[in-house]
Amino acid sequence: MKRYPSGFLTAFWRGLSGQFFLVTILPLTILILVVAFGSQSLHHNAMRSLVGDRDLRVARAASNTLDQELSNRQMVLELLAEQKLDPLSLPDTRDFFDLGLIQLASDGNRLFSTNQTKEWEQSIQFNPEELGLSPVLLTYSADLAIISVPSTQGGWLVGGFMPRSLINRVLSSFVDFDRTSILVINRQLDQGEPQLLYSSDPALQEVELQLHPGVTQALAGESGMKYISGEYGEYVVAYAPIQSVGWGLVAEEEWESISSPLLRNTQLAPLVLAPALLLALLALWYTTRRIIQPLRKLEKQTEALSRGEFDIIREPVGGIPEIQNLQASLIEMSEKLSAAQQSLRSYIGAITSGIENERRNLAQEIHDDTIQNLIALNQRMQMAERNEKDPSQQARLDELQNLLQQTI
Repeated sequence: MKRYPSGFLTAFWRGLSGQFFLVTILPLTILILVVAFGSQSLHHNAMRSLVGDRDLRVARAASNTLDQELSNRQMVLELLAEQKLDPLSLPDTRDFFDLGLIQLASDGNRLFSTNQTKEWEQSIQFNPEELGLSPVLLTYSADLAIISVPSTQGGWLVGGFMPRSLINRVLSSFVDFDRTSILVINRQLDQGEPQLLYSSDPALQEVELQLHPGVTQALAGESGMKYISGEYGEYVVAYAPIQSVGWGLVAEEEWESISSPLLRNTQLAPLVLAPALLLALLALWYTTRRIIQPLRKLEKQTEALSRGEFDIIREPVGGIPEIQNLQASLIEMSEKLSAAQQSLRSYIGAITSGIENERRNLAQEIHDDTIQNLIALNQRMQMAERNEKDPSQQARLDELQNLLQQTI
């Protein structure tokens, strides 16, 4: 086994490679470990909360829609009750009352009916006291519910419909029945055992409703969610009331089945740590040997080049081909820069010499020609001033002579 002196290890840890390992690779490895072992718990809690919130929103939306559908049926019945109905010209209300309509007299006797099937009609004894003076909804079973409203002609107008069909039609637009199970229950007329109106899962038809999670809360008008442990994992149970009719809706889902593929992938994360660490160390060694050290040499040579030491850049630094190509480009640039500096010196010398010659020629020309002419002109002005007798003309000549002397 190869042993390194302590001085080498000290230099390694103080050098760029050791600092890169301490500052980058070691913290990154620790971070990956924390993420790998903590992500499963974080993902578990996040998915648990996400599925619970979603199921609660679905339960509330479905219960509100069912409530609205029942209100629409009552509204249609109230509009019909305000009219004088003719059995032969009644509008088609099968979309609202699939079991038909019944017109009752004030004593509860049937005046006429639009029912094609009489079994449900014959199974109900319409009690005037029970029907009352305001709209009433009575739920008898999953296949029979009625809405009665007082008629302006006296008596009542009664519409019958199948709760199971209505519930299935509404819920099919909200819920994926392959993944979520739905229960809709009703409070019995005598306030006894809860009554099952709808179940999307046949296995739930045999459960004891009073003990089933969420049933009691939904029938009590509460809305919320809870988590329960089941045979195959943890379930989220969301419940909401259907206020106007005293029904309750309960949705349950095995939420872990949604996130299990992602959780399995998360559990495999620690397996990639060992090869990832080895690759990181190999990359550190290669980067130090073939990139960092040659770049540091090239950096020193470039600093010398900036000071005008053109020969130092020619010393080879090694490294990867890209660094060697960079050094070759710097060598070529230094040669061009040296030649350019020499050319610039020659050019500046020529320019300076030309300027000096031009200045001398211009000074000689001014001295030999221009100044001599101005002096001669000044003398002629003096002679003209002495010969001029007119004072005004002498003043003008004197002014011109002053200007001429300033020019000289």
